Formats: sequence, C-alpha cells, structure tokens
Amino acid sequence: MNLPEKNTNWKHLWWQLPLLLVVCFAAYTSSGRFNEQVDSFLPETVANCSTNNAQGSGYRAFYELCQRVGLKPLRFEESYRELGGQKAVLVIVAPSFPLLSSDIERILKWVEDGNELVYLDYCMYGAGRELLDRLDIKILAMMPLEDAVQKVAANRPEMQHVSQLVLSSETRLVGGESLLSDNHGALIVAIPHGKGRCMIATLPNLCSNRRISDRKNWGNFQFLINWLQSTHARVLFDERVHGYLSSQSVFAYLARGPVGFIILQLSLIFLLSFLSLNQRFGPIRVIAQKRKIAASEFIDGMASTYQKARAYDAALAILYGSFRTRLCKALAVAPDETNDALARAWSDASKISFEETRQFLQTAEDLQQKRNVTEEQLLQCMKECDQLYERSKVHLAVHRGRRLGA
Repeated sequence: MNLPEKNTNWKHLWWQLPLLLVVCFAAYTSSGRFNEQVDSFLPETVANCSTNNAQGSGYRAFYELCQRVGLKPLRFEESYRELGGQKAVLVIVAPSFPLLSSDIERILKWVEDGNELVYLDYCMYGAGRELLDRLDIKILAMMPLEDAVQKVAANRPEMQHVSQLVLSSETRLVGGESLLSDNHGALIVAIPHGKGRCMIATLPNLCSNRRISDRKNWGNFQFLINWLQSTHARVLFDERVHGYLSSQSVFAYLARGPVGFIILQLSLIFLLSFLSLNQRFGPIRVIAQKRKIAASEFIDGMASTYQKARAYDAALAILYGSFRTRLCKALAVAPDETNDALARAWSDASKISFEETRQFLQTAEDLQQKRNVTEEQLLQCMKECDQLYERSKVHLAVHRGRRLGA
C-alpha cells in the first residue's frame, strides 16, 4: 500500500511570490485607508498629539505641511543619547508618557550645547512641571480659553504674515520672555538656556489636525512654521513621548508599518502551504506491485554472489543436497540409506548402470567431505548431475505433479 506522491513542483514560484507581494501590499493599503476613514467618523476617546495620528488631536497635518515648505522634518524615536552631535530643534507636543528625570536632564544638556526645544503642553503635571522647574518657570492655573481669537502685531520675526492666533489653554506662564499673552498671563515664552533656547507654550492643540480645515486657524501654523524656519536646523518631532520606541526592538519597529503586515500575511500563507504539502487528500488507494525480478535473474544473482564469495562448498552442499532429497522421494528411498542402496534403486528405475550412479554419488559425497572445493570441481560435478538427470528423468516417478528436477 503506497500513498500518492507529494506535489513538490515549485517551477512557478518565481512569478507567484511577486504576485503575492503585490496582493498583500494592496490589501494592507486598502485596509489602512479604510481604517482611516472609519476613524475620521468616530470621536477620539484620548487625545494623541503624535504626527502619526490623523484624527483631530494629531499633528500629522502639520508634519506634512513642514515637508511641503521644505523643512524636511523627521520623526525621532531613538534614545535621547542619540541627540548629541547634531544641530536640530526638538518638538515635543503633549507627551502621552511622562519623561524621566534622566531624559529631561539629557534634553536640557543638549539644548545647552546650542540646540533648541519647542515644548507644547499644559505643563500642569509630570514631565512638563519638572521641565519648567529646571528652567525657573512657574505655571499658574487661570481662566480657560476655548478657541479664543488673539490679535497679534507683526513686530517679531516669528509673527510675520500672522494677523491672529486661535488659542485654547487652561494655564499661564510666569518667567522668560513673553511672546504671546493675554490679560491673565503669558501663553508662549522663550527662555535662553546655555547656547540654545527653549520655546514653551501652554497650547498643546496649537496646530492640531482639526484646525487646518478652518482658515481662521492658519495663523497658528504660520507662527510655528516661522519659528522652526528661524532655527535653520533639522526639525525632529519626538515620538518617544507617544509610545513609538523603535530602539526597543527591530521587530516591533517593522511590525508597525506595511512591512510587518506583509510579513505576517506571507508567514500565514507559507505555514498553510507547508501544512498542506504534508497532508494526504482523498482516501487510501492500494497500488498493486508486480514482481520486479524473475526466477532466472534471482538464480543468476545468487550464483554471482556465491562466485564472488568463493563459497563453492556451500553451493555444492545446497545443490547436491536438494538433488539427493528429490531423488530419494522419486525412488521412495529413505534419505539416510547408503549410497550403494540409493545407486541400486536409481539404476533399476532409470536403466542407467549401477557403476555410473554409484560413482556419481560417491564423488559428490567425497567432495562434500573434502572441503575447499574448487570452481572446476563444482562445475564438473554439476555437469555430471545434469547429464544423469536428463537420461533418467522420464523413467522416474512423478512427485506432487512434478518429475525429478522439474
């Protein structure tokens, strides 16, 4: 019983794999766009000011605007140790995860070396409060603003082409150089720190996605673009504070993008393919096997084996022993009778002289006892056996439907 052979033909794999990659990429792209469309209709439960967030509280629109005006922004997801040695401005907007004290220390040391920090947050708790304490800035809870329109004068470089700002805040700042304030206190301040400077604003939604659709909010985007352009440095949007930590694992980094989804789909497909190749489909089928070797081929093979092994004693014992046994059966003589008795019965039944039969039987017995039979002696003995058999087979009795030697 044999099972059907497995299909292991992979000759079409070279064009199937690229096609599979295209299908997976199309599936990921369409599903991603579908998710974005669904998210646009659903309200946000938690504000997320990441540049990867396309919903109302996110900063993706501002990130793409920076790309269009030539700022060439980057998403910073590495350790803060990687900040050293590069001239840049780091933008941190409403951290979803608080900064550690050691992280704040590294950032301020980096700013002190001649770089800039833009920090947009209410600054009431956690990292924002600690950062202001390090910069000797006080935070006060005041009357909240909700999309309040603030007229500004274009008397500063960062206010060029800006006529008004639309502001929402719950706190005010005390200390540093005030860039924008109302009757209750400063909303945006600039603080020199070593060779660099920091810009702190209690306006986390200053340039959120929901504002770009309304023309009256465009002054917010112009103001922040002016500030970033005045630094003449690379713009880094901090995504570590929103949970994007590519430095933790390269697999986690790849899994967040199209590559991760495509690899996942390919892995599932190849797993299913591997399992299917090792399964049997359909009922068990019995395959009849014909005999692959004939009797003559078997005899020739055994003869060749004995010849190569020079086992002439064993060959003589097998051939002569088989012939003597069948001869005794045909003559109805006991196998333990003497050679003379067997030769007499053979002679009487086949009309061959007693001397010939006795001589053959005695010669064969002597060769068996002699040992170390040569090939010539074996062939001569078998030749005499064949000649006597041909002369006597028609006279001997039939045994089980077969004559002697049949």
